[in-house]
Amino acid sequence: MIENLNPAFEMFLFPAKVSARARRYFSLFDRALANLLAHFDVEAGLIRHAVPEGSPGAPEEVADLDRFERKKRISPLNRWAYGVGRQSAAAIGAFGYGYAQRLSMYSGDPDILRAVRNGLEAFTRIQVPSGEFVFTPIRFCSVYGTHEMAWRLECLLTAFLCVREALTSEEQSRYWAMLLRAMEFLRETPCEHRCNRGVVWCAVMAMCWRATGDERYLADAQTVWERVAPDVFLENGQIFEGCGPCNGYSMISYEYLLRYRFAAEDESLDPVIESSTDWATRMYTDRYVTFRGVSTRQDISDATHKAIPLLLGFERLSSRVPWYSEMAENLLDRIERGYEAAPVQHGGIAWVAAAAAHNPATWNVSSPAARRAPSVRSYSSQATSYATVEQRGYQALIAFRSLSPRKGLQTWAVRGEAPFIFPEDNHPSCAISWGHDSARDNVTEWDTIREDADQFPSFTTRTGDAVTSYVVTPMTLVVVYSFDTPRETVIRWCGSSRHTRGFHLQDGFVSATGAKGALHWWSSEPAISSDGFVVEFRGSFLTQAFAFSAGGFRRIGSIASQDGLISLFWEDDGGKFAAIVNHAPRALPVPPYFNRPHNEHATLLDPCQVKVFSEDRNVVP
Repeated sequence: MIENLNPAFEMFLFPAKVSARARRYFSLFDRALANLLAHFDVEAGLIRHAVPEGSPGAPEEVADLDRFERKKRISPLNRWAYGVGRQSAAAIGAFGYGYAQRLSMYSGDPDILRAVRNGLEAFTRIQVPSGEFVFTPIRFCSVYGTHEMAWRLECLLTAFLCVREALTSEEQSRYWAMLLRAMEFLRETPCEHRCNRGVVWCAVMAMCWRATGDERYLADAQTVWERVAPDVFLENGQIFEGCGPCNGYSMISYEYLLRYRFAAEDESLDPVIESSTDWATRMYTDRYVTFRGVSTRQDISDATHKAIPLLLGFERLSSRVPWYSEMAENLLDRIERGYEAAPVQHGGIAWVAAAAAHNPATWNVSSPAARRAPSVRSYSSQATSYATVEQRGYQALIAFRSLSPRKGLQTWAVRGEAPFIFPEDNHPSCAISWGHDSARDNVTEWDTIREDADQFPSFTTRTGDAVTSYVVTPMTLVVVYSFDTPRETVIRWCGSSRHTRGFHLQDGFVSATGAKGALHWWSSEPAISSDGFVVEFRGSFLTQAFAFSAGGFRRIGSIASQDGLISLFWEDDGGKFAAIVNHAPRALPVPPYFNRPHNEHATLLDPCQVKVFSEDRNVVP
């Protein structure tokens, strides 16, 4: 029996029930462990690394200096220690789970045990009296914030839990004392950053409460949580990192929201988890390609690995939201195809917890009726404004206001397929004219963003004299640009080599090798760039319209534009459609030639208003 180790901490062992999916979880987990072992120095207990020549290291006389004296000795050559410390702790935590989980091929493996034992020994050696882990004079845990200590501590705690019975009594006492010092350092140096950092600190503090039974840890975690969480987890499900969502750090906050709720057993957080899960899934396509354009701190072009925490949310919520089980299966498919290291990030805690939370009774709900209903969701704050679009045929995100130079429509994908368009860092889709660049220009709070939430939703923005409408129908997304006067304009739609093999000009439309869907237009034909990833339209335009269609598509007639009133007609796999768009700054009458349904009495269109009429083929969503 280890003195002061609370038996309640065994909840973090996460024993998994035997099932086909649980075996799949651990097959991928074992693949990641094998990769880790290839980069881990088992004898040293650390990730393999080289110390740059000239790095002064952290002899005792340096490590114990006050922070002002220590700063004088800080060298860029010491930055190597950040990655070594964090990656080593994560590896040790993952090895611990491999050793303890019966479904892992590494269960009871003596080499894995040696890696964990030597890893705990390595961190014991570099711990200073305050409890902090110090490789060099740069104390990352106290310079960047003590969430850095939390990230290392949680992995060492779970590793110790997993192998404790295989350690000698002397090792148990020594490593437990090391962990107690680290936990006390964490408690004495709170992190109240209103972002992922504060959330991480609170979650690991709740783990410390579970490990020790000391109520001070939970009380301090709850106090900081009440200050931090309202600025991170919004009522509409968004997870903010500063002034908006982030396709990297928002998912870290999501992971540690789950961790905190589990450790603290705070049921009041269940509605927060449900709304956050719903929002997070809308920030990816069905293939877990991240939508870019509204991210704040990071804007990662390939953030599939950041979706890993969703697996735990899916498994815990799938009894109430059946399609989450299918979404979990799709994410496992993506991880299997190219994200070898993803299962062991942050010590593998979220991954192993997801395997344990899986309920075989909810597995693989593949009926279309069980899927989330088609929807359009809009989100707005002072710094960000955007809409997520999920229709029967496709998915998209439209960014109106953000920090990123990738606004407008940047990603459009047929459901379950690779994105037809997708922005790389220097190649966003855009409409560029004199004084206007749709990818860079924000639609500010003083500009116009009109949403018409009818049967066929639409958004219209006005920035200066540039007006853009996005018209949503089940199988086709139509984009309409107009200016007050004709002017030379360049409109580009960009693809990505990471998702397709390039665009091809067909008879009246553009297709993409490797992605389904097509781009159609109401104007002259475009040019395709030499590399095949940019479709470019040039000309003196007053009005231009494009259609991204997930199936068959036919333009009916040409686009009509008079005094800012624009009408266009088309037919696709969902039916025949007619759209009338008012891009004028004043209300205009609906043209008499527009055949409206008998129950439609609108005679005027307000500025930036859109009306769509259809002969719906009643395709089941």
